[in-house]
Amino acid sequence: MAVNDNSNVLVKKIIITDAEGTHNYQLNYDGNHLVDIRTPGGTHETIVYTGHLISEWQSFGKQGVILYKKYFEYSADKLVRYIVLNYESGQFQKYNYTNNTDGSISYALYSGATETTINNFVHDGKIYSDKIEINIPANGTTAAHIATRLFTYDGKNNPFKNVTSFDKIYFATNATAITSSENFVSETLTSFGQTQNIRSASYVYNAANFPETAIVTEISSGNQTTTNYLYN
Repeated sequence: MAVNDNSNVLVKKIIITDAEGTHNYQLNYDGNHLVDIRTPGGTHETIVYTGHLISEWQSFGKQGVILYKKYFEYSADKLVRYIVLNYESGQFQKYNYTNNTDGSISYALYSGATETTINNFVHDGKIYSDKIEINIPANGTTAAHIATRLFTYDGKNNPFKNVTSFDKIYFATNATAITSSENFVSETLTSFGQTQNIRSASYVYNAANFPETAIVTEISSGNQTTTNYLYN
């Protein structure tokens, strides 16, 4: 289990280094509510809360042009719909969620050519604490099958653990399993009886067991992304 102390620790700056260079992000809060994320280049993201739940997330380019919008809808404090309107890529998606009595979450993904026509079924599946089962429909000569993404975790604190509402949306915005309080260590994909390693991660932690440095390796390419976290 992740360490439960240090409930006021908040990540204030993130520095990501990858093949494209170094990217800096400044995170600003109202209490434990994340309200915006800014970069030296002038791009920024705004986060809107309805009460204690994140309801809207927008990203703006340097000239104030909206790059994407994300909307979150809840029932009984649990996420039931996640809508992504990516104007930059022209991709529009909607996830409908059903929260099951065993703690798992069933979902259905839809896409559309415009933000008002997101009704093309893509696939469905089920999300657990440590895995995602994806029901892949038949396509041409490829038979319908189940693909399983399995994650392992480090038992330490996720940098966003204390950000209000992140535990409600983390699995959706990061396309990962339900576990949000810890950091993933490995990801595998099993399909048609074959398992392959997808990603691995290693961490350096501070005294409160929050990561100061994360190194994520894409197994197939060997590409690495290093992320440094600075806290209050």
